Amino acid sequence: MSCVVDLRNLWWAYENSSDWVLRNINLCVREKEFLLITGPTGAGKTTLARIMCGLIPRSYRGVLKGYASILGEEVSSIKSSQVLRDVGFVSSDPEMQFLTMQVEDEIALRLRLLGVSSEEVNERVSWALKQVGLSESILDKSPYELSSGQKQRVAIAAAIVTKPKLLVLDEPLSNLDWLGSEEVVRSIELLRLNQQTTIVVIEHRIDVFMQYLSRIALINNGVLVLVDEPSSFFMKLPKDFENHVRVPEVVRLWKYLSLRYSLRNENISNELLKVYLAKLLKGE
Repeated sequence: MSCVVDLRNLWWAYENSSDWVLRNINLCVREKEFLLITGPTGAGKTTLARIMCGLIPRSYRGVLKGYASILGEEVSSIKSSQVLRDVGFVSSDPEMQFLTMQVEDEIALRLRLLGVSSEEVNERVSWALKQVGLSESILDKSPYELSSGQKQRVAIAAAIVTKPKLLVLDEPLSNLDWLGSEEVVRSIELLRLNQQTTIVVIEHRIDVFMQYLSRIALINNGVLVLVDEPSSFFMKLPKDFENHVRVPEVVRLWKYLSLRYSLRNENISNELLKVYLAKLLKGE
């Protein structure tokens, strides 16, 4: 399977910085994958997201060594029109992304820049709003008047309205409660399934994404420490890094069951959880 994002021996340092923010990154994000990248504050997660969506080196000055490509095009030469059409990006601070004074214009902006017809723009805006659980009654409002959760959803709607091939989200749940988070995560997963979109999420909150993820990656001090499937990621997580990752409760339960029933060579799965939970409840 081809790499939608291909990073090889990648190093990056911002202009006037003496330190590398990313160090020898090697990662292939596969087509239709749902990848979550986690790690402590200052680890390089947002910088990695900027490279994956084409903002680096286009919008940030610095030194890039190694190879980085998006959708088969090197990041230094990919066309702006292709990024606009095929790559969606959601910042951790939605207000930083807003460019217009009306929700409808904000969501429709990328489509209009691409020359999409008015009829299709209206259809796509309605579709995007529905995906993130927002009512069309907010279309004539200023995005700055909305609640924090609504702002986050508008930013996501604006990113998915073109039905991109790659969607990169930097802490998209930061302003959402648990119920709102579940709704947004399900909509992202439906986009992956129905539109074959590749999803990359930068997040501390792993639990709400857990059932949908293809892989989890841990970055620390600019280095990819571990990349693996959810079923084995937490089993392989070095103890030195356990404080840097919010381990989901289901994983904590599985670790307890693994110790109790000597399951050290088994990976977590819903089927095994059910079996050994039943044993535990029976007192076996």
